[in-house]
Amino acid sequence: MLVDSEDELFDIEKFPAYHELPNEAIQQQSVYQVLDGHTHLSILLEVGKWIGRTIQVWNHSI
Repeated sequence: MLVDSEDELFDIEKFPAYHELPNEAIQQQSVYQVLDGHTHLSILLEVGKWIGRTIQVWNHSI
């Protein structure tokens, strides 16, 4: 889950609770990251890089 620190539509303080919902096995494979300085739409400019890095980490752990 990648969220932006300056989101105008979502309360990012509520997101960590959703990250805790899945069981431990899923949590171990999950990502929760707040991207500083981004808004609801500007995160789209950076999120692809973060998704790519996350996939690379997953590939190394397999």
